[in-house]
Amino acid sequence: MENNFIDREQQRLAESLDKIILPEARTPVYKQMLKNALIDQARTLRQPSGFKAQRDKRYALRLSIAFALPIAAILLLVAVWPLFIPAPQTYAHIVLEVNPALKLRIDDSYNVTGFEALDPKAGSILDDLDLRNLSAQQAVTEIVDRFYRQGLLTPERRMVLVIYPVADVSQEFLAAALDAARTAANRRILELNMKIAVSPFVMDTQSYETAEQAGLRPSQYSRLLEAGLSPEMLAALFKTGEELKLDGEVFSARFAVAAELIAELIEAGLSKKEAADLARELLAAGVGTDLLKDAAENILDRVDDGENPKQAIKNIRRLISSGRLHELKSEDDEDDENKRDDEEDDDEEDRDDDKNGKDENEENDNEDDKENDNENDNENDNENDNENDNENDEDDNGREDERPGEKNDETEETDESGKY
Repeated sequence: MENNFIDREQQRLAESLDKIILPEARTPVYKQMLKNALIDQARTLRQPSGFKAQRDKRYALRLSIAFALPIAAILLLVAVWPLFIPAPQTYAHIVLEVNPALKLRIDDSYNVTGFEALDPKAGSILDDLDLRNLSAQQAVTEIVDRFYRQGLLTPERRMVLVIYPVADVSQEFLAAALDAARTAANRRILELNMKIAVSPFVMDTQSYETAEQAGLRPSQYSRLLEAGLSPEMLAALFKTGEELKLDGEVFSARFAVAAELIAELIEAGLSKKEAADLARELLAAGVGTDLLKDAAENILDRVDDGENPKQAIKNIRRLISSGRLHELKSEDDEDDENKRDDEEDDDEEDRDDDKNGKDENEENDNEDDKENDNENDNENDNENDNENDNENDEDDNGREDERPGEKNDETEETDESGKY
């Protein structure tokens, strides 16, 4: 009975609370919270125990969901946040080559946004090296250290640094970034007590990409950059391999010879265009690398001997047009044979001169020995004569000393005999 009475009282209380007028906007918040708490408590008490348990479960589930949703949202935000952050923009590429070679991608602050090995050897050396988020100077220092530990930095090599843009940047930006990389490389090389030349170059994007497609390395066309060829001339030379449908490695080897020839001819006074045109003609002649070297050496030897570069080129072009460029090989062989004969003749003359000189020296030695012997004999004779003279003088003096004594004795005897 008592329980029923309590239940009815609680029910009436709950109904009375439900009839309470809702608070106005000026009602304090804590009063509204108190009302809601009392209503919830009354409703909970008047529900059967089984229903209450289910309600508690639903409440716990809602509470778990309420806590889980923010956590899941935070985790999702962390996961997808990088997708909403734009990747660092790459403004330029710096290619560093000591054979092997690699490429650094840098942003507008000269920081490395990525890097790439340009050959398998560089990939194996830099496999465990992460250069991202480093400055270009720090990255270059790390690379120089790694190359030094691998024994790749030797005096006969040189380091080539090439920068080219991949975005709309000024030449001042490219020059400043390249200078920073060059300074870092020189500083570290000096700290390692090495003597290696660092050659920096700025290229345009088209020239670099064309050279890359032709399979050329920076070190193979850096001589052309040093000679001052224009981007148009470089592009024309780079496309020669594609026009001739040459294999990348074959064209790369031939182009290295042609590039050296171009640079030498320009230094000898030939115009850049004439030198570049000749190199294209030699590459287009379809000759092998060895014959190309012979042609280049023939031209340079003629120029060194004082011949006009244009005349030397005219001779090569005549051989190219007549298809007799291979005759250079026989001429070179003949020159080598003549050179060997001259060297052998010189060796024989040297041997004859040595022999004659040796005979003369022996004769002179014999004469000197004879003179010395004569002088020694004369000295000995003089000494002996002097000794004999001295001995004779002594004997004479002794005899003279004896003679007066004898005379006195005779006188005494005579005196004595006269007395008797």
